[in-house]
Amino acid sequence: MYDAEEFKNAGADGLVFGILKEDGTINIKACCDILKSVNIPMHLTFNRAFDCVADPINSLDLIKNLGFSRILTSGQKNSALEGKDLIKQLIKVSDNGIIVVPAGGVNEDTALEILDYTGAKELHGSVRKPVKQKFDRNSSITMGSTDFDNNVLITDVNAVKKVVSILRKYI
Repeated sequence: MYDAEEFKNAGADGLVFGILKEDGTINIKACCDILKSVNIPMHLTFNRAFDCVADPINSLDLIKNLGFSRILTSGQKNSALEGKDLIKQLIKVSDNGIIVVPAGGVNEDTALEILDYTGAKELHGSVRKPVKQKFDRNSSITMGSTDFDNNVLITDVNAVKKVVSILRKYI
């Protein structure tokens, strides 16, 4: 709750979060506690925790009723392309009441197929490429990575432009 309050106080106009119980149901109390702490109105997106819910169709309505306007999902698969059947079904049953946003593995190679198959109007992706770091570092410190070639992932501007171009032509 503290983070949500800090973001709101700093001027953020939206939050992305999702909280589940161990049984794969939405943790309504925990979500409501956060929502009360920021005193909606804010743009709210339920994150890919949605991909772990036990009942995605019923969870969709529950999330909408909590005040979320979007759900990020890979269709309960490793990527949105793999989960496109469920994503398509979710978009159909959402009836424009909540925006279902395909996420996970979305890039310039998958965007058009995902959009075309699911009927989605938005996409979420982190279109990145590995780039060699330009400085030497102590290679015994991994900084959370096991990449010993000193690569870092950065946004691939050309790939982003391709995805945006696909979206503009499609929508």
